[in-house]
Order: sequence, then C-alpha cells, then structure tokens
Amino acid sequence: MEIAAASTGTQPQPAPQSRPDTVISADFETFLIMLTTQLENQDPLNPVESSDFAVQLATFSGVEQQVLTNQLLDDLARHMGAGGVSAAEWVGKEVRAPTSATFDGTPVSVFASIPPQADAAQLVVVDDTGATIQRLPVDPAQSTFLWTGLGADGVPLPGGSYSFFVESFDGQQALGRTQGEVFARVSEVQIGTAGQLTLLLDSGGAVGADQVSSLRP
Repeated sequence: MEIAAASTGTQPQPAPQSRPDTVISADFETFLIMLTTQLENQDPLNPVESSDFAVQLATFSGVEQQVLTNQLLDDLARHMGAGGVSAAEWVGKEVRAPTSATFDGTPVSVFASIPPQADAAQLVVVDDTGATIQRLPVDPAQSTFLWTGLGADGVPLPGGSYSFFVESFDGQQALGRTQGEVFARVSEVQIGTAGQLTLLLDSGGAVGADQVSSLRP
C-alpha cells in the first residue's frame, strides 16, 4: 500500500488587506498629484475655473466619507455580535458577571466557584467605598449564596452598591479569593475601537461581554 508523503513546504500566506484609511490616504496623494499636474499643464489662455476645482474636491471628499462610512458599518456588523447577542439586545437584559450589585432591601444571590479541597469559606461583603463591612461563613460545598443584607443586629444595611468576594481555605491555608458573580441589568453598551463590547450596568459597574456567564430577561 502506498502512502502519500506529507508536504513540508510552507503554504503561501494571503496578502494582508490594506486598511481603508491607508487606502484613502494613498488615493488622496494620487488625487493631489493629478490636480498639480492638471494645474501645470492647463492652457494659460483658458485656465480651469476655480468652481471646477471645488467640484473635484467635493467629489473626492464624498467618496472618502462613503468609504469610511462603509468601513464603520462593516465593523459594527462584524463586532456587534457577542455570543449570538447583538449590542442592542443586551440592553435591558440581566447579566450574571463578577460585578457589584445594587441592594434595595431585597436579598442578593451570589455565585462563586470554590475549590473542591476547601473545607471552609467566607463571603466577604464590600461597600462602594471599598470597605469590608461583613465576613460571613458559607458552605464550601455550595456555589450559590444568598446575602440577606442584614447587619449583625438584624437591621438591613443601607441601600447602595455592594461587591462580593469568596475566600476559601483548606485548614489554615488560604486557597484564594474570587469575586462572586451577581445579576445586574444592562443600561448601555459601548463598542470599543477593537470591536469589544463593554456593558454598563444599572449598579454602576461595567463588564466585558466575555465576562458574562448567564443572561436572562
């Protein structure tokens, strides 16, 4: 039985595509060269009207703007989607991500993964100034914790923005500290220059679309 030998040659790489702004710059330089040549070779007894130059400049400017507009639309179409969800569809949805939650007296569900070797864990509650206001023991075998928002005296804590962290331990050895995920509603979506989506939340936080682990109406 014959075995075909595998090719070890280097596969040709496609030529890099020119950036639209680079192409426009090159075209504009070509346009200026042509315009200069036209001026140098015009009939002195019958020079080109200034209005004709204005028309040529306006025509080139219009083409330039159309190219930039088309590129912008292409970028939006290519980068708006994240996980099958368009930028507009994020707004008004609740996302689960490592961010702060707005406490209004309603208990907050906190989600966190704890290492399987952990035999103890604490839920650390931090207010919007960065101060730790509570440390509550939690079951390390669980991954969802309900924070009631009650202080040590049983009185609800003030409403506001709170962040949650889970610290895990194996005996006396600290295994790590991770930020808990909470649900927050998306109020705005920003698209970065590289096409990345940043979700602005009603809790005041902001997360990247790639940090979202769950989405609900």
